[in-house]
Amino acid sequence: MGLITRFFSSILSKRERSGLHIELGKYIEKTINYTDESKWKKAQELYVQGDYINSYYYLLDFLRNPYLDNILIDKNEYVLNFELYQGSKKVYGKITDKEIIVFSDVVGYQNSIYPELLEILLQENYRFKYSKFVLTDDTIRITFGAPVSLVPPNILYEALKELSITVDNYDDVLLEKYKNLKAINMQHILQLPEKEVQVKIKFFRLWLKQAISMSEKLGRDANQKEINKGIISYILLATIYKIFYLLAPEGVLLDYIRKLDNFYWNRELDEVSKNEYLISSFLDLLSWNNQMISKSLYKVIATFSIVKYVDNYELVDFISTELETAKQYLKQGFSEFFHFIVEYIIGYISFHIAIKHQYKEILDVLWRVYNDNFFTELGFSVRYINRHKLNSFVIEYHLNKVLYKYKLRNRFKINRLEYSTLEDFSKTFLTEFVNMLSYEQK
Repeated sequence: MGLITRFFSSILSKRERSGLHIELGKYIEKTINYTDESKWKKAQELYVQGDYINSYYYLLDFLRNPYLDNILIDKNEYVLNFELYQGSKKVYGKITDKEIIVFSDVVGYQNSIYPELLEILLQENYRFKYSKFVLTDDTIRITFGAPVSLVPPNILYEALKELSITVDNYDDVLLEKYKNLKAINMQHILQLPEKEVQVKIKFFRLWLKQAISMSEKLGRDANQKEINKGIISYILLATIYKIFYLLAPEGVLLDYIRKLDNFYWNRELDEVSKNEYLISSFLDLLSWNNQMISKSLYKVIATFSIVKYVDNYELVDFISTELETAKQYLKQGFSEFFHFIVEYIIGYISFHIAIKHQYKEILDVLWRVYNDNFFTELGFSVRYINRHKLNSFVIEYHLNKVLYKYKLRNRFKINRLEYSTLEDFSKTFLTEFVNMLSYEQK
């Protein structure tokens, strides 16, 4: 590194030290690698030997993230108690050498529960593989229990994941729909700074309005109706995924955008009908007042991710296919919509796929480039775009930090990035990302 480069890097590093940290997307748990993870292997070995309590201890220790304190464990020779955090809820467990009991209280109630809700909970019990809803005197609870002899570590892992994700998904949704229910065990939720909440609300509305306006304008163009419906889909889906990743909502808003995504990927519907539904849903979201939106903006700790890992081949195929589509739109004169396709690509990955942390941090640089104003208003002092031009020094500085951290500099070739236009940068960035994935798959 040259003297001038070191000098400017030192300045940039000092400007970055603002203490700001914004959560992006959702928690991604570590991959279970059945051959390389020593704690996982130890849990399996001890279970075979009949040392159940220590076996489960190693499993929980495997899932514990030391930076988050997501699992608290209290163990002695005869019993293992633990508390596990998953989003807005806390899961409790007790394990002896005879049985496992795990539970979490979803919501509280007084006097009675609507018959309609009881029917829903009963139907859900048939869907679950391990868990079940039960009623206590004053709570709706989800629970799992079994003799330890029937629950090897991999089954306990699956049971804990099912129970934890279910309870986290249900509480806010039930509270919004049934006003006689009450929130419980929410003390661990962390409120966001007021400035962050207000900035997120501002951009939430801005992105929705932009997507609606562009989609309606394209929809009125009868001469290119067929090609426009595809562009409209990209705009709407990119907006959904951007809200998911950059705002990192919880509760009712998270549930709402998940339902929109599920609706779109319903193959029984035609694309125009899907687009029309998403536009009407965006209009509905715009009608939410600030208080409704802010109720879904808070910070949580998680143990399990709701999406699964895929191998690099699938990622490479997805990115390559969509990038080729984006290039075709460019050739046809649709350059003003190119950035929506790029945000769709990285947004779809964040929404549907659990990727390694090093890949996530690399893609975060592209998120920063495309949403520089958003991050600036949040308080980040370093800009990725100055006077409508890409700041190559800043971009390469942040990319190098990630690549050095994960020893990937020889796999992601920064010198191949082009900065003449945002389109050229995006194409070369994603091409290098694909090259890196392909190299690591070998």
